[in-house]
Amino acid sequence: MPLDGLQLRGGETVLDVGCGLGDDVIELAQRIGPTGRVVGVDVSNVMITEARRRTAALGLPIAFEVGDARQLRFADGTFDACRTERMLMYVPDVERAMAELV
Repeated sequence: MPLDGLQLRGGETVLDVGCGLGDDVIELAQRIGPTGRVVGVDVSNVMITEARRRTAALGLPIAFEVGDARQLRFADGTFDACRTERMLMYVPDVERAMAELV
């Protein structure tokens, strides 16, 4: 499974950039359990609005926000793990986005 590479054991804080409708955010939250947190970021306000709607009643430790992969608002070291999938092909400055993720 693609998310297995993150080697999550529970309790981590995870960032999913280019989260879209939040399907992987949900799976990540289930893996990390109630003591962790997953933040999904997407450049599309429409996607984030729908992700929030779809997950509102799940009671999982998740949050969604609109953001640009090239300029994330989080301080260095905020997350234990970070992931993206199929997002980089849409970013005009891939190197800058990768530097943000690292």
